[in-house]
Amino acid sequence: MKHILTALTLFLLTLSVYASDYKTLKKQGVIGELQNGYVAPVKNNAVAGIIKVVKNVNNKRRERYTELASNQKLDLSQIQALAAQKLIKKLGPGQYYKNSSGTWIKKN
Repeated sequence: MKHILTALTLFLLTLSVYASDYKTLKKQGVIGELQNGYVAPVKNNAVAGIIKVVKNVNNKRRERYTELASNQKLDLSQIQALAAQKLIKKLGPGQYYKNSSGTWIKKN
């Protein structure tokens, strides 16, 4: 389990390296974290540029989650859930996550 958490932590630290647009949009509260380890636009009327960033981030996360699941001999959903917990915990004030009821919550 420690190996999984360490690998997830290293992965999460590299997010800003490949997705500076993602980091900016997340800080602005435009993109939020989901309970499954992926991101989504907070508002339903997101423009094409935001959707492109979301798809890019989610594709890279999916690749990494799949790799971690395979290396650790765990189910993909376990990796996704662990990642979601860590990502939501790390959110700063004004950033959003979607709770298990499907409601967007703004962190204080």
